[in-house]
Amino acid sequence: AGPEGGFAPLVEQALPSVVRVLVNGPRGKASEGAGVIISRDGYLLTNRHVVEGAARIRVQFHDDQEAPAE
Repeated sequence: AGPEGGFAPLVEQALPSVVRVLVNGPRGKASEGAGVIISRDGYLLTNRHVVEGAARIRVQFHDDQEAPAE
């Protein structure tokens, strides 16, 4: 059982911090993973294997906007 009122309010509150991590490898191979924004100045947490060896990294937010990352 979830908190009173269900999980929907919790999901709605957390959703903006969850991102897609879009990666292009050195030979153009594309892959993706998930990440979580952990600070107001833009640091996010993802698994190393998602970004290891990446030539280009982009982050896609819950509203479908994208931004470059490093």
